[in-house]
Amino acid sequence: MTVYLTGDTHGLYDIDKLRAAAWEGRDWRPTADDYLIIVGDVACIWRTQTWDLPAYDARDQEVIDALTELPWTVLFIDGNHESHDTLRALEAERWHGGLVNRISDRLIHLMRGQVFDIDGLRFFAMGGAHSPDWAHRIEGISWWPEEMPEPDEYDEACANLAAVGGAVDVVLSHTCPTQVIDEIVSAQFSQADELTEWLRRLVDEIDFRYWYFGHFHEDSAGLYDGRFSCLFEGIVELSPETGAGLEVG
Repeated sequence: MTVYLTGDTHGLYDIDKLRAAAWEGRDWRPTADDYLIIVGDVACIWRTQTWDLPAYDARDQEVIDALTELPWTVLFIDGNHESHDTLRALEAERWHGGLVNRISDRLIHLMRGQVFDIDGLRFFAMGGAHSPDWAHRIEGISWWPEEMPEPDEYDEACANLAAVGGAVDVVLSHTCPTQVIDEIVSAQFSQADELTEWLRRLVDEIDFRYWYFGHFHEDSAGLYDGRFSCLFEGIVELSPETGAGLEVG
C-alpha cells in the first residue's frame, strides 16, 4: 500500500493530471490498494442538491465515475468549491479511525476535524476555505457559507487531536495557516480569515511532521519552516515511515 497526494481537481477541469498518460513515464503501478488523497476542491458533489439524494446529479455522477475509474482508491478533503450542504447530508461512517462519507466504493470524503490511521501514518484532516470571489457567486448554487467550518467542527477537531495526544504525522488542509500564506506568490491578494488563523495557532499546539494543502493553484515545497507544501499539478508519493514527499511531478 502506498499513499499519494495531489491538489485541486475542480470536477473534470484539472483531472487529466491523474490519468495514466500524465505519469506513464514514472515507475508507478498504483492499484485500488493504494490511496490518492486530493487536498480539496474536488467538486464531485457540486450540482447535487440535498433533495436529490441518494442519487447524484448526472454531471456530478460523471465526475464521480471518472475519479472511481482511476487506479487508486481516491480520498479527499473538502475545499471551498463543493456543495457543502449536500456533503453534510450524506451518511457518515467510521473508517480507519475517523468519520467519512463514502461517495462510491473507491471515492471517500475525509470529514473535517478527523484523525485517520492509514498505512502506518496518522493523518489529521481539516477541509474548508474562504472563497475570495464569494460576492460574485450564488448561494446554494456556486457558493456555500458552510465552506468555512462551524464551531462544532472546530470542537470536534480539538477533541480528536486531544485523543491522540496532539501528535500526528501529516496534516491535510485545503487552505493553510496565516503565516504560510505570505510565502505563496499566488496568495498575494489573500488575507487572513477565521480558518487560517485557527490553523496558525494549531501549528504551535500540535506535533506534526509534514503539512500538505491546496487552494492556491501552485506547487511549492519546503515552505515556512520546511514542513509545508502546496500542491496543485504535482503528485507526491509519501514515505510510509515519515510522511515526507518522496517524489513530486
